[in-house]
Amino acid sequence: MLGSTPFLGMHADVLLSALLSALVGIVGTVVTLRHYRQVLEYTRRTGRTTENATELQEAGRHLRTVGTRIREHAQRPCGEAEFAPMRRLRHRIETLAAENGLVAAELRDVVECMDRWLATALPPVDAATANGPEEYRTLLGAAMTQEHLRDEVARAVTTALNRIRVLGRSN
Repeated sequence: MLGSTPFLGMHADVLLSALLSALVGIVGTVVTLRHYRQVLEYTRRTGRTTENATELQEAGRHLRTVGTRIREHAQRPCGEAEFAPMRRLRHRIETLAAENGLVAAELRDVVECMDRWLATALPPVDAATANGPEEYRTLLGAAMTQEHLRDEVARAVTTALNRIRVLGRSN
């Protein structure tokens, strides 16, 4: 019946078989291309997550170092010599703020607080040249200002670490 009726020189069963083969090939190609697109999107998303996690870990490591050093300087008036390592950490955090888009604002806040704190370095005091209570009050006021600004740096570091923790959980 169908098999014996020629259509364009072919039998109907051969034509039907060829059309079904072409249809299966087209459907298979479309499904494969959609799958590869999904795999590519997943790979990109995973790559971004990995890059973000690396950036967050590095920023967190430096901020924890700053936090440790900040606690070492607590209630202790500091001069230029004591601030030298902190200046290096400040420059590293500034570089991270420029490179890291996720917590750049928090890192910039830490850098600004550190700038204000590091600007309060006390001059070296020699006990032989101390000129009495007025100079003592001046130095005491400067030390209290320095301690207040140190607390601000500690708060900024804590805020940045909390933000890193939140972003780390969301990735």
